[in-house]
Amino acid sequence: MESASPVPRDFFGMNAQLLEQVAEKGKLGYVDNSAAQIAGLGIGFVRSSFNWAAVEPNPPANGQHSYDFSTIDGWVSVLAKHHLRWLVAVKGGPIPAWAADQQAARAGCGTNSPPARDSDYASLVRALAERYGSGGSFWSDHPDLPSEPITQYEIWNEPNFGRLWCPRPDPAAYARLYLAARAAIHEVDPKGRVLLGGLASFRTDESGPPAKMSVQTFLRQAVKGEPSLPRKVDAVAVHPYGATPDDVLTVLAWLRSTLDSVDMSDVAMSADEVGWHTMGELGVPPVPEAQRAHDFTVVTPGIALSGCDMTGLAAHTWITTEQRPNYPEDWYGMADPSTGEPYASAKAYGDQVKALEEGKQVTATPKVCK
Repeated sequence: MESASPVPRDFFGMNAQLLEQVAEKGKLGYVDNSAAQIAGLGIGFVRSSFNWAAVEPNPPANGQHSYDFSTIDGWVSVLAKHHLRWLVAVKGGPIPAWAADQQAARAGCGTNSPPARDSDYASLVRALAERYGSGGSFWSDHPDLPSEPITQYEIWNEPNFGRLWCPRPDPAAYARLYLAARAAIHEVDPKGRVLLGGLASFRTDESGPPAKMSVQTFLRQAVKGEPSLPRKVDAVAVHPYGATPDDVLTVLAWLRSTLDSVDMSDVAMSADEVGWHTMGELGVPPVPEAQRAHDFTVVTPGIALSGCDMTGLAAHTWITTEQRPNYPEDWYGMADPSTGEPYASAKAYGDQVKALEEGKQVTATPKVCK
């Protein structure tokens, strides 16, 4: 093996959206087993959204918000037990009806509507930081747990995709939301990294439905709407999907050059969704599990050592339902949803993670960004 500078454990993550939903249902034994398996791969953080509608079902009364974090406490407790941090993607997932933009709701967007008021969203992320961030009340309330506070807060998910910022992306509105959320988080957790995105890697604009906005168009319009944005972005989360590892790295280099073109050359990126599905068609063909394992062997060091100013990498995703043969979203899972046993792809990812953390490089990995 070739020598390389060690990559810190907190660089590596695993998406676990479905696992967090299982935790919300109180099935913490299942979640604990999976968390132990994830931690055993050498991973430092787990990325997921959560159910805003359950945490805050009612609108604020007399300007005061009221939150119920009881189900989230269980989730964070299990992660902390295994020395895993939570990268929280605050997407709504679902957004409560009272907080949703009513025009979007009338357009049939439902739970994928953006928030009507930035202030409601900012209050939510501030409450998350106050409870689970550095110095948060959760950690003082649970001195028996290892302190693994949230250090990364992701503002929405794929806001340049009309399916998730429905009915169509609005870069200026998103920029205002990001800045309001960042200010609220930094008031109580100055060390917290607030991620813009994560951006879907669209290269062209498509009217849809669902509407798709290219990364370049989205960022340019966001900066036009809020000129201070490039100076205030902590990092940008990106989703460089591709049919092959080389395609993923090509997308990553293109994303880096795109950020540079909108005065964000000093802004780091986090590739917090990278993966392949094993069944169904979704723009790119499915790959067999053995091929997926090989692909993670190539792409993991490729991203970590890319020279693209990366702050993290999260494989997508721990488990999926594996039910509908023609629905690709059911087949990104890297572990058996029944037993939690890691598949070959998860093990291959973990092998690379551990090698990189030890400063070992299995194969020569050229930088894709200069």
